[in-house]
Amino acid sequence: MNETRKKRYIVIFFFLIVIVLCAYFMISGKLTESRKLADERNTDNITYAQFKEGQQEAMNEADKEKVKQADLERSLQEVIQSIVEGSDSLVSIQDFNSADFSASAVSVTLYTEQGNDISQEQRDGIVRTIAGSMDGLAQDNITINISAPEA
Repeated sequence: MNETRKKRYIVIFFFLIVIVLCAYFMISGKLTESRKLADERNTDNITYAQFKEGQQEAMNEADKEKVKQADLERSLQEVIQSIVEGSDSLVSIQDFNSADFSASAVSVTLYTEQGNDISQEQRDGIVRTIAGSMDGLAQDNITINISAPEA
């Protein structure tokens, strides 16, 4: 009976030491500090928006405008390709200014198969889509070109 009591006391004493050590490290901040370091090293926890936001802070205004222009061109290309299925599109924006689109001009080149043209309804849809995404852009500043490979 005495031996089982000794074993219990040893186990209890051991757990008491572990609890005291954990409390000491928590109070001293050692455990939380190492967790912070591990979180800083773990890039999986950062979202794309946070990453992009951090990169944009380091950019100057001209670079930000270039990124905005490229993003707008890319998104317009995707929308135009859904309007005119089976074609590839290239959108180019000249004189881009995200604050005022009135001086901008947009050129759309559609690459289609030989002999395939787009309907007037599709042309009007493309013009409305571009004008709607760039507030203040005149419809006269939007040109649509059709390019088909020669046979």
